[in-house]
Amino acid sequence: MRGVWLGILLASASCAHAQNACRLGFVTELPLQIVAGQLLTTVVVNGAPLDMIVDTGAQTTVITKSQADRLGLKVEDYGEFSGIGGYRKAFAFYSRSFQIGQLSAPRVPLFVSDMTLQVGNRQAGGLLGADFLAAYDVDLNLREHKATLYRGPRNCPHPAVTLAGPLYYAKFAIPAVDNHASFVSPPPDDPRPLVSVHINRVSLLAMIDTGADSTVIYRSAAHRLGLDTVPAGVSPHRIIRGVGPNDEAAVQQIVTPLQIGELTISRVKVDIVDKPFADKWVDMLLGMDVLSHVHPWLSFSSHTLVVEIPPKN
Repeated sequence: MRGVWLGILLASASCAHAQNACRLGFVTELPLQIVAGQLLTTVVVNGAPLDMIVDTGAQTTVITKSQADRLGLKVEDYGEFSGIGGYRKAFAFYSRSFQIGQLSAPRVPLFVSDMTLQVGNRQAGGLLGADFLAAYDVDLNLREHKATLYRGPRNCPHPAVTLAGPLYYAKFAIPAVDNHASFVSPPPDDPRPLVSVHINRVSLLAMIDTGADSTVIYRSAAHRLGLDTVPAGVSPHRIIRGVGPNDEAAVQQIVTPLQIGELTISRVKVDIVDKPFADKWVDMLLGMDVLSHVHPWLSFSSHTLVVEIPPKN
């Protein structure tokens, strides 16, 4: 786990948020395993348990081909997805049953892809993606190794949370369209959460990516920040592995400070890599090295990231 030094420089938000918040209903609680900086939970597909990475940076929920073969799954339609490391083919199918915690449903659309998800010294069976998670408010209580799903009305003006204060808020961001740069708008049905981040007074668009163990800045954004992408005496051959088939060489740098809404983080170590073609609207990935030091609540009902700073042990 990479070190992140949190310094809270701004006052917390008013409790008026909670007074005006929409009401949420409990759905289910998921036990989490935290392995090599990634979150694993168990999903039961067609009666067979699979350890899956909780991954808000994955647009779809995906099962590895080796697990699909073990379950005898028959794929239907063809597609593809991408991330760090390039593109992967994906094949769609509908599960006969899908259960996570106490929540179960028939005929959930899933994807199968020929990829390996190495988590520490073990392999995960797939990615639990934003297509599933965005239907809920997701409380990631990493201190207690659990995630709790709540359901509420869409487009709440303020988030409802069960967290204790002080709390810090960041609204999900809508990417700007700039025809003179590399930005384009994401597909309207892309459920992945984005937030505006400021580093040295430069505004960047970050994806909240619980499937990334480190925070990543793409090379084009690093140039805008004035970061040297290949510093003298530093090897550019740190290897980053994503969902794609190719390893990516990265350079590590320190950025300070990093602001996310009302939260200021004093010092963050980042990996600088090339940007995947498919996610051209994103400048960076906000990974688990940052998120693991706070108590995050992803309020998809109000399109807000809520952060509690847990007490130090």
